[in-house]
Amino acid sequence: WDFLYNKAHNEFLNILANQGLMGILTYLGLISSFLVWSIKKLSDKKTENKKLLIALLSGYITILITNFFGFSVVMVAIFFFLFPAFSFLLTKPDIKNQVAVNLNKQGQNQEKNLFFKDALIAITVITSLLLLNTIIKKWRADFHYARGKNYSEAGYLVAGIQDLQKALELSGSEPVFHSQMAETAARTAVAYQQSREASQAAEIIKELEQTSIKETNQALNLNPFNLSLYKSQAKVYIYLSYLDPGYTKEAITALEQAIKLAPTDAKTFYNLALLYKEINNLSKAQETLEKTVELKPNYLKAWLDLAGVYKQAGQNQQAKNALNFILEKLDPGNKQAQKMLEETK
Repeated sequence: WDFLYNKAHNEFLNILANQGLMGILTYLGLISSFLVWSIKKLSDKKTENKKLLIALLSGYITILITNFFGFSVVMVAIFFFLFPAFSFLLTKPDIKNQVAVNLNKQGQNQEKNLFFKDALIAITVITSLLLLNTIIKKWRADFHYARGKNYSEAGYLVAGIQDLQKALELSGSEPVFHSQMAETAARTAVAYQQSREASQAAEIIKELEQTSIKETNQALNLNPFNLSLYKSQAKVYIYLSYLDPGYTKEAITALEQAIKLAPTDAKTFYNLALLYKEINNLSKAQETLEKTVELKPNYLKAWLDLAGVYKQAGQNQQAKNALNFILEKLDPGNKQAQKMLEETK
């Protein structure tokens, strides 16, 4: 239920969400024009290669069906354009002769246009090299990002920062690069703070702290509507709260912004409630947990925390109701709920 994916499981909805009305109308226009063209060609007695055209049209229709219930991968997306292209070529029996005629005309005019062609080739080569360099640069940036993230997750934080810094130098417009750098820098600052050399590393800790804040803000400046980036920012401030408990409020603000983007995401509400508990704001924690279980009635962890908050607030009957709900509806053998119920008078 909480699986985060980067596409809607419907190609048409995905295009509508990302490219808007103009995008979906263009996409549907492309599809409908090819379908109408195919029907006309199949109805025309002069059309050759009808069997092959039927085969390509059938394949094209299967792409539309699978895209409706899922989304296109790279090869399917290529076929989406290749099948119509193949169909157009198959319905032109004189295509070989036409190509030969065109080549012959080009040969006759070659001397006249030699300078123009050489210039065009030079421009094409230079442009291709520039584009190729851009692609290589993007690849290198992605390589360093992936390696930096892997280093970070494995606990090699300094090495991770070095690779992430290279990724940002190569491609500073990627929000996810800034977001990962922010998380890694915050974790590194905490690691230094908890080490024996904390007193000697005060300047480094401060620098990492400032870097993490700057990078998480930069990520959101580049993409202020990305739910994952707000969750990442909350994580950054939670790490930094080990340095200064005041950062917990910043984490709360980040999750509140995330909720504005995704007002039905139960997990975000749950994490926000935990932060409210952290700063002993039980009324807000209770309110948020109640909203959490309203959004997801079988959220076991949220019910347990809600029962705990009720108990802390002296609302024992509500706590019993929550615990009985767990034992009757969700997990009859839950030992934590049974123990809490026995302790609640």
